[in-house]
Amino acid sequence: MSSTLEGEEDMMFALDENREAVQARPKRRALCPACKTEVLAKCGEIMVWHWAHLKGSECFFSGVETQWHLDWKAAFHALGAAVEVRLEKGGRVKYADVVVGTGFRRTVIELQTSAISVEELRDREQFYDRMAWIFDCRDADISLRDRERYHSFRWKHARKTVGYAEKPVFLDVQYVPVWDPYTAGFRLVNSQDPEFHIRAPYQKKALLQLRKIDIEAPCGGWGLLRPRDPKFFLGWR
Repeated sequence: MSSTLEGEEDMMFALDENREAVQARPKRRALCPACKTEVLAKCGEIMVWHWAHLKGSECFFSGVETQWHLDWKAAFHALGAAVEVRLEKGGRVKYADVVVGTGFRRTVIELQTSAISVEELRDREQFYDRMAWIFDCRDADISLRDRERYHSFRWKHARKTVGYAEKPVFLDVQYVPVWDPYTAGFRLVNSQDPEFHIRAPYQKKALLQLRKIDIEAPCGGWGLLRPRDPKFFLGWR
């Protein structure tokens, strides 16, 4: 296949000839729900099956998804949540990553890996209103300490935009609990710590729900560890 036909990771759903939302399948043809151009079914053995725009597409959907996005969306979808939902408000249109609940309990979950400006963050919060963020922080230098009822943290090279969020924020983190003889308790080391890789078999993943964050260096705050499971959000709020 020529390079002009190669695609970039984009979305889980596209529109078939009946304008129905369909997932990628080998040889299936479909259109992007936003720009209405043809998208390619990417059905490999490693990544979640998904649709991709032709290389060089200028659609806002093009090239914005990562495996992390697709995994979360697939997990939510498996539980019956809506993903890649077209929402209109005040003559504007946005595509929400995930929507759980209905009616007045409808909540948008935005999955964020790349950098985002304060302006864009505030725009999405105003548009969606009832929403929460999940930020990909698996490789962030975040040190957690168990305070029994909560976890405090220090974040080197923090993404300061997170501190401007007015809606609930969850950091997708990974860590390894290591026994600390000096405090007679566990300290949680992250992927930036050499001991993390030594003790890789004990690696855990969780969501840290922020309760307080100080974006001034040294960035820190506290939060609550939540299960890294979309089921948590189905009954949340």
